[in-house]
Amino acid sequence: MSFFTLTGSILLSDIMPLALTLPPDDKLLAYVAIASVAAVKFLVAILIAIAKPEFAFWEIMLSAGGGALVGNVVYTYFGTGIRNLLGRYLPKKKSMPFARRRKIFVLWKRYGLLGIAFMAPLISPMASIGIALSFQENPGRILKYMTISILGWTVVLSAFKQIVLNLIA
Repeated sequence: MSFFTLTGSILLSDIMPLALTLPPDDKLLAYVAIASVAAVKFLVAILIAIAKPEFAFWEIMLSAGGGALVGNVVYTYFGTGIRNLLGRYLPKKKSMPFARRRKIFVLWKRYGLLGIAFMAPLISPMASIGIALSFQENPGRILKYMTISILGWTVVLSAFKQIVLNLIA
C-alpha cells in the first residue's frame, strides 16, 4: 500500500491552490479553515498550513494541531453516536471487502494502538480512531496515543518548514 493510496491520492499540486485561496489578511478565517480540515484530514491541513508563507511555527501548531486535537476528542467520545445517527438517514454502503478487513486486522495485531496512532496522519484521525474503537480499545488510551501522535507529527512537520526556510534564506 503506497503513501498516495493511504492519503486518497492527494498530491501537493492539489493542495497548493487551496492554500492560496485562503485570504492573507484574515488570519482568523485561515485558522478556522485549517483547523476544520485538520479534524478530518490532518496531513492535508498541515501541508496547507506549511504552504502559507506567513504562518509561523506556533500558528501551524495552533491551527492544524489544535483542529486535529478537537477532532480527536469528538471522534473518540462521540464517533459511535455520530455513525449511528448518520446510519439512520444515509443509505447503507456496501460492506468492506474481506481483503481490506484482513489488512486492517493484521495491522492491528502487528502494531496495535501505537502503530495506528503513529500512522494517523497518513490515514486520517477519523479513520484511525474508528479502527481503534472497532477493536474495543479504551477511549482514554485512544485519546492519549492519538494526542501524542498528532502533537509529535505537528512539531516535526512544522519544524521541517522552519529548517527548510532557514536553509534557503
